[in-house]
Amino acid sequence: MGKSNQLLLESNGERRYCETRKRTEIMIILEQISETFGDCTALYSVEMTKPYTVKEFIKQVLRKKEWGYVGIENKYGESIFGDPRCEYKGSKLITEMPKEVLDKPVLRASASGGWTRMDYTLEI
Repeated sequence: MGKSNQLLLESNGERRYCETRKRTEIMIILEQISETFGDCTALYSVEMTKPYTVKEFIKQVLRKKEWGYVGIENKYGESIFGDPRCEYKGSKLITEMPKEVLDKPVLRASASGGWTRMDYTLEI
């Protein structure tokens, strides 16, 4: 793949290229931060190449054609997938995120999963 289809990211002194469909494409990048567990899943940090709203973040996740949940971290940490949350599969939402959170900015994101399943938890 030519460099015109890649985005150069620098983090902690490391340089890496990430594939893009268009040079202006918005991206989220996952980096594994735990060992791979017995069920072949792991924990991931999520790097965002620009600020996102919840709605924009979900749109980007749907482009990855995975399946799982996108949830909002609750202040008590009582929910595994966040609360509220939406379920997705491929490029489609199975359940909707409540409208009152869609335009809020995402402050931080984390992920967990493996194979084609990925669950995202957002702090807003």
